[in-house]
Amino acid sequence: MASVILCWLYVTALGSLCGWLLLHRADRSSEAVPPAVVPMVGLAAVTAAAGYLSLFIGLGLVANLLVWLVALALLWRRRAAVGPAVGRAREQAAKTDFWFWPAAGVLAVVLAFTSIGKPWLGQGFFNYDTGLYHAPSIRWIESHGAVPGLGNLLPPLAVDSQWFVASALFSFAWLYKHPLHALLGFAAFWGFCFALGGVRELLTGKQDTRISSVFRALSLVPLLELVGNIASPTTDEPAAILTLVVLALVCRTLEAQGANRDTRTLQLAVATLALFTVAIKWSVLPLLLPVGYLAWRQWQKEGAPALLGYALLAVGLFTPKLVRSVILSGYLVYPFAAVDWFGFDWKMPLGVVQAEKRSIEGWARMQFRDPAEVMAGGIGFWFPSWFEQFRTTPIAWCLFAAAGVFALSAVLLRGRFVTILRHYGIVYLTAVAGVAYWFWAAPFLRFGYGFLAALAMVLVLPAADALAARLPRLSFRLRPQAVATAALAALVLLTEGEKRLLGTGLTWTKHYLETVEQIYTGYLPIGLLYHQVGYPKIETLLLPMRNAWIYRPLTGQLCWHAPLPCTPYLYGRIELRDGSLQGGFRARPEDQTTPLGDFDGRRLEREQQKQP
Repeated sequence: MASVILCWLYVTALGSLCGWLLLHRADRSSEAVPPAVVPMVGLAAVTAAAGYLSLFIGLGLVANLLVWLVALALLWRRRAAVGPAVGRAREQAAKTDFWFWPAAGVLAVVLAFTSIGKPWLGQGFFNYDTGLYHAPSIRWIESHGAVPGLGNLLPPLAVDSQWFVASALFSFAWLYKHPLHALLGFAAFWGFCFALGGVRELLTGKQDTRISSVFRALSLVPLLELVGNIASPTTDEPAAILTLVVLALVCRTLEAQGANRDTRTLQLAVATLALFTVAIKWSVLPLLLPVGYLAWRQWQKEGAPALLGYALLAVGLFTPKLVRSVILSGYLVYPFAAVDWFGFDWKMPLGVVQAEKRSIEGWARMQFRDPAEVMAGGIGFWFPSWFEQFRTTPIAWCLFAAAGVFALSAVLLRGRFVTILRHYGIVYLTAVAGVAYWFWAAPFLRFGYGFLAALAMVLVLPAADALAARLPRLSFRLRPQAVATAALAALVLLTEGEKRLLGTGLTWTKHYLETVEQIYTGYLPIGLLYHQVGYPKIETLLLPMRNAWIYRPLTGQLCWHAPLPCTPYLYGRIELRDGSLQGGFRARPEDQTTPLGDFDGRRLEREQQKQP
C-alpha cells in the first residue's frame, strides 16, 4: 500500500509541475483551472513526451530522468513566474476548509488499500484483459518501447493506448521486484477531489458556476463505480473518468465566457484532457466535439492564431499514438483497416486486422457467439438479447429514471430548463453523440460508460440545479467540506455489498477491517502494507517458431507478466525481422497454410472441453 501512495505522490509531483508549465503558457495564470485538474493535465503532457521516447527506448529509469530533465529545464526558463505561482497556491490552500486535508488523506488510504489487488479484500480484481494484453503491452513498452509488427505476435498487442505508455513509465519495474499497476488510482483520487470540489462550491452558493458544480457533484456516483478494477491498468475506466472531468470543465468554460472572463487556460485544459482521453481510447472520439466548438468560438474572437494553437496541440498529443500504431501494426488507426497507407514488411495481414475488428464488434453485441454470425445477422439479430441484458443494469435504470426527471423538468421549470439547454447545448450534444457512437461502433457497457453516465447526469441537470439553489440556505452553518465528505460516505454506505457494473467499486465493507486484523495477527504478511501485489505467476512452455523462441502459457490464454515474447496462439507463422526482439516480428505469407502446432488457437477449445 505504501508503494502505491509513493507512486501517486511521484506522479502528482511530476504531473503538477508539467501541468503548471503547460497551463501557465496560456495566459500567465492557471488560477481559472481547478487545482485537482492540474495533475491530470500534466499527466497528459508527460504521457505524450513518454510516447515520443518510446519510439527509441524502453520506458524505464532513463526515460523518467529525461522527462524530469526537460521539465526542470522548462521550469528554470520560467523561474520568474514560480514565486507568484507559489504565493497564489498558498493563498488557495489557506482558503481551503480544514476538513479537506483529512478527507483527502482518508480517501487516498482507502483507494490505496483497494489498489493492493488481493481477492480477500473483496475489491481490486484484475480485469481479464489485463492478463491477455494490458500487462504484456506494458512490459513490451518498459523493455523495448515500440516494437515493429508486435501485433503479429498477438493481435491485441497492437491495440495501442497512451494509458499503457503512462503505465509503463510509472510502473517502476526497474526499482521494484514487480511492476506497479497503480495509475488508475491516481486518476480516481484526483477525480474524487474534483467532484468534492463541486459539492463544496454548491454549499458555498457560487451562483455563476452552479451548473458545472452540479455536474461535478453528480460525478461522485459513477466515480464510485469506476474504481471497481482499480488494481488493473485497464483503459476503459480512466477514459470514463476523464470524460466526466472534461465535460464538467466545458460547463465551467461556458459559464466563464458568459461572464466575459478570459477562458484561454480553461480551454487549453479542456483540449489537452479531451485529446489525451481519445488517445487512451478511440471509443470516446465524440469528446472532440466540445473542443471543436470552443476552437470555433475562439476563432471568431481571435482569428486564425487560435486555430493554430489547437492544431499544434493536437499534433503534439496525437503524433506518438499514431506513429506507435503504425509501428505495432502497420496501420495508422488499428484495427481500422480502411486507413491503409503503408507497406512496411511488418504490416499485419489484412485478414487478421479485419477479424480482430469483427471480433471486437461482435463481442460488444453478443458475447460467446461467432462474431461473423452476429455482424452478418444485423441489428434485428443481436439487439433483442443485447437490450434484454442492458435493461437489467443499474446504468439503464438510471437512464430511464433520468429521462423521466428530464420530462418533468421541461414541464415544471420551463424558463430555466430552456436556458440550461441553450447555454449548455454542446454538453448535451456531446453526451448524446457519445452514446450514439458507442451504440453504433461497439455497444459493450464498459466501452461507453463515461458517456452513458454523462447522459444520465445532463438529463437530471435542470432538476438538480433547482435543488442546488436551496443548498446554501440549508448548510450555511455547516463546514462545506465536512458536508462533502459526509455525502461521499453516505454514497459509499448506500452501495454497501452491491455488485456493480464494472466491479465491486468502492465500498466500506468488513473486508477492510478483517484484512487489518489478519495482518495484525500475522495471518497475512506485513509486506501487504508496503507492496502492491504483483500479477499472477503462470507456467509457460518455451517453443520454437521459425528463427525465434516464444513462450506460451501452459494452459489458457493469459500471459500476464511472463517473459518476452509470450503469446497463447498465433493466427499464422511469424519470424523475427532481424533476429532480435527490438527488431520486431513479421508474418510469413508463404507459410500460412502450415499447421501451427503448439500455437494453434484450437488448443484453447480443447482445454475448455476437458474441464468438468
